[in-house]
Amino acid sequence: MIEASNAALIAAGTCILTFRLFTDKPTEGSKTEFFLNICMGLSWIMLAPMFLGFGIWQPLVFAVVGVTIGTCHNIGVNFVAGSSIGAVVGTAVWQIGLCTDDDSWNLHPLVLAVTIFLSVFLHMCTPLAKYWHRTGTPLWPTELAAMMLAWGILNPRALWKVECMSGDDDSTALQFLALWLLNFACGVGLLVIMLKRKIASMQEEGRLADNLLPGKHGEGGGAGLVDGIRPAEASGHMIGYAKLRDAIFNEDADMSHFSENEKKIVEVCRKDEFERDRLLWGGGLI
Repeated sequence: MIEASNAALIAAGTCILTFRLFTDKPTEGSKTEFFLNICMGLSWIMLAPMFLGFGIWQPLVFAVVGVTIGTCHNIGVNFVAGSSIGAVVGTAVWQIGLCTDDDSWNLHPLVLAVTIFLSVFLHMCTPLAKYWHRTGTPLWPTELAAMMLAWGILNPRALWKVECMSGDDDSTALQFLALWLLNFACGVGLLVIMLKRKIASMQEEGRLADNLLPGKHGEGGGAGLVDGIRPAEASGHMIGYAKLRDAIFNEDADMSHFSENEKKIVEVCRKDEFERDRLLWGGGLI
């Protein structure tokens, strides 16, 4: 059961880190989102050694509970991720510098409670709480996946000991943190590569549309026009179109002068690839 639980953590962590290699489509409300929520719910396997009572079935029980909470609602998956990260960080911090041979003050559960609370708060009540599939750089799922991979590879169950680790387990906490940070760095690098690829693809789409439409930014003559020949002045409709198109592909664009309707159009097109293509190639939103 222990080997199976570690394999589940490695497989789930790998899926979370690499799924964007296979799809650029929004995951909100899709089967992909449901599958990834299952993967993140499996992170509770790491918490199984904290408690006793289920014997060899303990990892399975925690996996089922974590997946159930994670797939009920997007807030649930934030809670599962926050509690997993907080608990593991708390016990690692305890072993690195706070542990004592005589924990008569019961500091160990206090440290875990504080780190879990802070992590859950960060992942549910701050900008990190944005649904991960809506963010351009979903760092906290990468953070969680990196931790799951590190745990699955090292299986550092000794971290959950209240007493200070010694002997062969003495460096377990540092090894785990080092591998976690290494995995996280690799995950961030992969995110950057995929983000650059997506930006390049979106810019290419914008250039293709630009060549088909008359306007001051066009490289060609526009649809039905001889290359290099443009109207003396672009119509108000085309100016509005160019303004919207530029804002769709530039998330840092200044939209302070946009109307509420134009802002909604930009927001929809940024999230929905189908609506964006409909606007760029066939109109319908203006």
